[in-house]
Amino acid sequence: MPHLPLPLRLLATPIAASAILVACSGGDASTPAPTITPPPAGVMALSVELSNFKFVSKDITLDGTKAIDLTLHSNDVKHTFTVHALNIDITVDGGQTKTLRLPPITKPGSYKLSCDIAGHEAAGMAGTVTVR
Repeated sequence: MPHLPLPLRLLATPIAASAILVACSGGDASTPAPTITPPPAGVMALSVELSNFKFVSKDITLDGTKAIDLTLHSNDVKHTFTVHALNIDITVDGGQTKTLRLPPITKPGSYKLSCDIAGHEAAGMAGTVTVR
């Protein structure tokens, strides 16, 4: 094996380490990182997790002048996101995510949020939606 002068040996180690890191990263350096696009003006984003007989978050405040990009994710079993007074009743199967856009809710007030699957509300799957 040829003997490299000390400056070249010191330079070779970081170059080899960089090559290993790029090779093990699972992608090439030219692949851009994913970006999160904010909702357009006039739309608010809302994400709710439905899990273990609870809503995370269980107390939700909405701006009645904006449409809602609603994302619901059920971690375990089938759940509903139901606000009867606002005619909202969305079912999400276990392990699934559902995303939809709701029009602005222009009826200010506080409304009961529940899961309408038998026994879920009694187990604590309830909350409040407040529209301002």
